[in-house]
Amino acid sequence: MADSSTFYSRSPKALYIAAGLSGAVAFADFLFGAVYVTLLLGRAISPSLLGTMFAVSTGLSIVLEAPSGALADRYGHRRLLSIGLVVWGSSLILLATATSHIVTLAALILWTCGMALQSGTIAPLVINRTAQDQRERLIQTLMRWTQTAHWLCSALGAATVYVVGTVLDTKSIVFAAGCVLLTLACIAHIAFRESTAKSPQTVWSSLKESFGWVLSPIVRPLVLASAASSLGMTVIVVTWQPVLSPQGDVRLNGLILIGLTAAAALGSWLPKPLAISPKNQTIVGLGLIAGGLAAGSVTVPLVGYLFAEFGLGLTLTASGAWQQLSFTDSQRNTQYSTIASIGLVAALVANTLLGWLWDSIGLANAIRWLAAMIVVLALATIYAPTPRTDTTQVSQ
Repeated sequence: MADSSTFYSRSPKALYIAAGLSGAVAFADFLFGAVYVTLLLGRAISPSLLGTMFAVSTGLSIVLEAPSGALADRYGHRRLLSIGLVVWGSSLILLATATSHIVTLAALILWTCGMALQSGTIAPLVINRTAQDQRERLIQTLMRWTQTAHWLCSALGAATVYVVGTVLDTKSIVFAAGCVLLTLACIAHIAFRESTAKSPQTVWSSLKESFGWVLSPIVRPLVLASAASSLGMTVIVVTWQPVLSPQGDVRLNGLILIGLTAAAALGSWLPKPLAISPKNQTIVGLGLIAGGLAAGSVTVPLVGYLFAEFGLGLTLTASGAWQQLSFTDSQRNTQYSTIASIGLVAALVANTLLGWLWDSIGLANAIRWLAAMIVVLALATIYAPTPRTDTTQVSQ
């Protein structure tokens, strides 16, 4: 392994920029995420209409995710990152100022498009310019830094809403989040150099090749791990408020969310001292998610959910490194988005299944059943073949 001075002489600036940008995007996302449902309900949008709008948005996420990755590989990761942040930020400003249901729906559609366009574009801007002998260490460092920054800044976003929520209304908070994203689009365009490892294929050809790749037996563990982590994240996101704050105290929700995101940040940083492969780290993280959810549904709910969030941070960091080690430079964003699409489908299934079980057998039992499903997927990941690291990538 190359010495640390060589490693950091080649990539420190890009690592700092990637981590800072990832954290700032998460901060804006949590500003928006903490209040947007309240904003929409305050506009006399019925729960059924709101659900329909979110269903349209979720469906578009699944449809647009994979093509967005192919577009980035074909036309440039920096370009798609900047465009995506502009569209995303503009959508939040439009949502904050919307005066009709049609404009609100348009804003939610733009929101989905913007998130899809920028999805997965930061990693290639760092990885594709790094020599092959530096890749493994760089990728694990990049995933740890960006995921930790994501969760720490998410906690900061939650804390900001907690502090300013009594001073600013929800419209102002969403508007501010949009302005932050527009600013980040300019910073990303200036701070990053464009990736030179572009795909020579058309978008359609890249998609066909990527879906063929993701369906191959050697990539099956990545697919299973992605489905399991999406399932775990969905259960945590949907159930933590009714379990930990059944009275619906908004300020208490903010305090709990700060604790949960801090636990996830700690889990994201942990892979550094763990001398095991990213695949095994992912399995450990999935076990912590399942165990924490099961414990949270039986007794000591806060402790259980803290363990689950810790496991989620570990899982997303480790699986992110595992995926990037398996991608090729010319298809890096396409392959990322293809697996992300599978994760979105898993999340959609998990939401549906959770709602049905919740009505049928109660929330606590529903959580236990889904925790058991995470364990099953984790075991399937263990016994599936491990994808090899691609050694044919072009060093930039």
